[in-house]
Amino acid sequence: MKATVPLADLRRVVGVAARAASGVAQNVYAGVHLALDDEGTVTATGSDVEMRASASCAATDGDQGAAVIPAKRLSAVLDGLRSDEVTITTEGVEATLTAGRSRVTLRVLDLQQWPRFAPVEGQACQLDSATWAGLGRVSVAASTDQARPSLAGVQCRNGLAGASDTYRLFTLPIPEAIDAHLPVRGLREALRLGTEGVMVTGSNEACFEMASGTVWTRLLADDPPDLNRALAMIADPPAVVAFDADEMLAVLRLVGVVSIEEPAVLTISAEGIDVSRTGVDIGDAADHVDVRGSRGIEEPQTYGFNPAFLTDAIEAVAPDGGRVELGLLGPRRLCRVHGPSVVDAAVMPVFLS
Repeated sequence: MKATVPLADLRRVVGVAARAASGVAQNVYAGVHLALDDEGTVTATGSDVEMRASASCAATDGDQGAAVIPAKRLSAVLDGLRSDEVTITTEGVEATLTAGRSRVTLRVLDLQQWPRFAPVEGQACQLDSATWAGLGRVSVAASTDQARPSLAGVQCRNGLAGASDTYRLFTLPIPEAIDAHLPVRGLREALRLGTEGVMVTGSNEACFEMASGTVWTRLLADDPPDLNRALAMIADPPAVVAFDADEMLAVLRLVGVVSIEEPAVLTISAEGIDVSRTGVDIGDAADHVDVRGSRGIEEPQTYGFNPAFLTDAIEAVAPDGGRVELGLLGPRRLCRVHGPSVVDAAVMPVFLS
C-alpha cells in the first residue's frame, strides 16, 4: 500500500480507530487497520473483542492496499509530524511514514490475522441530535461496578431508554423499534463522532453510523431490571419544589468544597431551600436556593443527597439551565428530578442519622 493523505485528516481517522484498539501489545487488535480502496478513500479501523470503530478520508495519491500498524505508535508518530501531508508506504513487515524531512519506519502486525467483520443486520433508526445527546446524558447513571453487569449499560425497550446504578435513574423516550442493551463505552464513542446518525440494532451487536465515522459494539447479554416499575413509583410525587438549575448547581459546588464523603443536607420549605454540608476536620458550608414554586410542602422537610449524584441529575434534565422540579416521596425513596429537556431523572436520598 502507498497513500498520500492530508496529515490533519489522517490524524482524525486514526484517532477514531485507535480509541477502539486493544491495549494488548503485539496482538493484531492492538493495531489500526489502514486500507486504501480503488476510489482513493483511506479507511482506518480499530477493534477489540467488544467494540470497533472506523473513519475515512480522501487520499491525494496512492496505490491500493492495506496494513495493520500498532495504534499507539502510529498515533504518536502522526502527532509529531510537521507537514501538510504524509505518505505511508508499506513493504514486507514495515510501514514507512514520510512527511517533509521527517521519516519514520514502524514494524507492522500480521495482516492475515485481521478478522473479517460481517455487517450488522437489524432494525435501523434515524435519531436526531436531541435523542443522541439525551442518550449520552442517560448513560451517566449506568453502573461502573463490574460485578453488576446488568446495570452497566443503557437499556432500550418499549420506547424508553434508561440507565440506573440503583442510586440514580435516568430515562429518555426513544423510537419503539430500538430494543437493545447498549454498552456505555460504545455509545459514548459514537457520540464523539457526531450529533446525528443512524442506529442499527441486531441480535447481539449494534452499529452507530455517525457523521465522522462508524462504531460497532457488542450488546450486553445480561437482562436489565424493569425500569418502568421504578418510573411508576415516582410518577406522582406528593410534594414538589422547583428551583433554578444553575443556582442549585452553583450551591452544590460551593458546599462540595468542604467534603467529598458527607452528604449535602437540603432543608426544603415553601420559602426556600437551605443547603449545608459538614466535612470532618475540614469545615462546613451553607447556602440558600430560592424556590420557583412548590406544592404539598406544609412543613420544612430535610433530605440528604450525594451532591455528585444530584448534580448529575440536574445536569441531565436541564443541560442548558432553566427551571427544575424536585419531586419528594420521602427521605428513603427515589426523588424525581424533572426539567425542560427530554431526559427525566430520579435520585435516591442518603440516610441521615
